[in-house]
Amino acid sequence: MGCRRSRAFYATTSVENTEVVRFENTWNVHKVPFQELEAICRRSTTASYDKILSMLISTFNLSIPPDLFEKSSITHGEFLSFFIMLGKGTNKEKNLALWYMFDSNFDRNLEKSDFKKLLKTIIRPSVEVTVKYYIGKMSSNLMSAWYQQLTERIESLEIRLLKHFLAENERISLENYMIKCEEMPLGMICSVSALRTQLEHTQVIPTRFANPFKTMKVTKLTS
Repeated sequence: MGCRRSRAFYATTSVENTEVVRFENTWNVHKVPFQELEAICRRSTTASYDKILSMLISTFNLSIPPDLFEKSSITHGEFLSFFIMLGKGTNKEKNLALWYMFDSNFDRNLEKSDFKKLLKTIIRPSVEVTVKYYIGKMSSNLMSAWYQQLTERIESLEIRLLKHFLAENERISLENYMIKCEEMPLGMICSVSALRTQLEHTQVIPTRFANPFKTMKVTKLTS
């Protein structure tokens, strides 16, 4: 029983996350192979997100709001990872695509500093794109509070995932990365909705505590 539980993702999805996923699904991005989305996103690192988004919408007949990134502060890498995670593909394919965003020389190894960048590049857009846009349009106090709590947990989740993948090591190999991606729930990093769920289950570590493993009460996200 314990082994089965360790390999399962969280059994429930919050009402807020379910609402956002439903909104994302209306765009039909999940029906397009992520490799095709990635190819267009990689065409230019200087074009505005609006122009790239317009190309994606017209090419694949998507229903993404044209102003989705209007108030977003994400990087080009975060923009790219967002569409890799939202597009159609297996977890294995997406995990590899996210890895090679940083292993451009095909060394099959990433230093700790580069892996930190990978984690930041996938976690931030899971919150700073759809959720931020959604609360701006819906003006929901409940969703705004949820967004605030998610953003407060981003750094703590980065630390948690870094520990999961690297333990005390200073680098990680592609082989070990793929193995760790199979270990649930922390290994599920190729889905924006799954990352939001991980944030919901992450404890905030106040900087005033010297001991990062100190047990703390988790704020309930939903009523």
